[in-house]
Amino acid sequence: MKKRIVVLSLLILFSLLVVGCSTKSTADGSIQTSIEAIEAFDVLLNNALNDSNSLLSTFNRSLDGLYTGDTSDAQFAKIMKDLVTSSQTLISEVEKTTVDPSVFVYKQNLITHLNLQHDLFLSAVESAIEESIQKDSLRRDYLYLKEEQSEILNAWNNS
Repeated sequence: MKKRIVVLSLLILFSLLVVGCSTKSTADGSIQTSIEAIEAFDVLLNNALNDSNSLLSTFNRSLDGLYTGDTSDAQFAKIMKDLVTSSQTLISEVEKTTVDPSVFVYKQNLITHLNLQHDLFLSAVESAIEESIQKDSLRRDYLYLKEEQSEILNAWNNS
């Protein structure tokens, strides 16, 4: 009887050891996959936010030009049309990028931000074409987007 208990105990111990080792191997693979997914998204996020910053900087300088009189409504409209084209490209690049499910919510937040930014550029073009530019409203929307960028980056860095 003792022999059976010892043999059964050894079999159970051996089984647990085998399962434990195979789980560790799978866990290590999952961890490595997760790290790679996080690093890939980090690159995507930082590149997209850098491009977004560049577009918003151009927008801000153009809006400043309207306030100072250095930019005409027609020049502003032309600059905004160029921003709309660049913004479409950026959104398309981010949307077509496949990400790991663990970072999907962050990608969705980024896409939402980029679409709001695009809407700002469209509103700016429309108001410039109609010669009814609401500079204060555009400035508030710009400031909101800059704050949102910071929140997205902060949420990512704290995750």
